[in-house]
Amino acid sequence: MAARPGRIANDWLAYIRPHLRPFEALEHGERGDYIAKLSKKVRLSDNTLRRFIAAAQFLEAEGITELAPDVRMPVAAVERVARIAARQPERRRKLLEDVSEGKLTIMELRELLKKWQEECQAAGWSTLDFVIRPCRPGTRDPQHLQARRGRARAR
Repeated sequence: MAARPGRIANDWLAYIRPHLRPFEALEHGERGDYIAKLSKKVRLSDNTLRRFIAAAQFLEAEGITELAPDVRMPVAAVERVARIAARQPERRRKLLEDVSEGKLTIMELRELLKKWQEECQAAGWSTLDFVIRPCRPGTRDPQHLQARRGRARAR
């Protein structure tokens, strides 16, 4: 029987783990075909599978390969923790612990991320800075920011 995302929401990590190694073994050009075939087989959308795989890879990089039966770790929460951790790596373990213990919700993570992005924008950083570099207020010198803004205007 094929699963829908709602049916496997509580056990998504165990569901996607058998597909991680075959996915990672493929070249980047072949991964789309693998996802398309797997999507038809398991009747989940391509996007859902990509989200599951990315979240599982993040957790695996943190040393988490299984979730205890009483632990709830939604994919959306893992995605938001990964986004925050890209900018603030020192917070990743604490955020994951808080999510698994039920101390932190998806909406609270969303607000943390939004607040932090607003602080970065107020400091004068572009959205390109969010993607390429860590963006923590007070960690860059003003000359770098001035040079960055100057290049953007010159285009």
